[in-house]
Amino acid sequence: MTNRKQILFSSYLLLLVLLLASCERFSWATIINNSSNDVTVKIKYDQEYLQNAQEDRKYYTNDSIEIVYLKPDEEYTLEGNKRIKPNFKAIKEIEIYSSDTLLLKAKRAFLDELFSTDEEKGIYELNIK
Repeated sequence: MTNRKQILFSSYLLLLVLLLASCERFSWATIINNSSNDVTVKIKYDQEYLQNAQEDRKYYTNDSIEIVYLKPDEEYTLEGNKRIKPNFKAIKEIEIYSSDTLLLKAKRAFLDELFSTDEEKGIYELNIK
């Protein structure tokens, strides 16, 4: 009978840990192409920040520029963080083009203002129309 109690206790403990861990807030910033044209997103990273960052930033490219091509209705997750909203610290600048037309050019300081938010859900979106 003790073996059964140990299994039950272990199961309850595991369930409690999973419930607590799954309550962690996660936020992400997404660029969404809601236009009828293909768009190109050019992201310039701050290499100095990336080299000095204590965080594990494996998803960043070693190059200082990343180019993303989005077809209509496609999206690209630019950044995501646990427990805090996206801070864009590793990004110097973003440029968005449609064909040969510059739609947007924004430096890091303006990224917070460009992304519409649903902070309760942790969703930060930049819709291209």
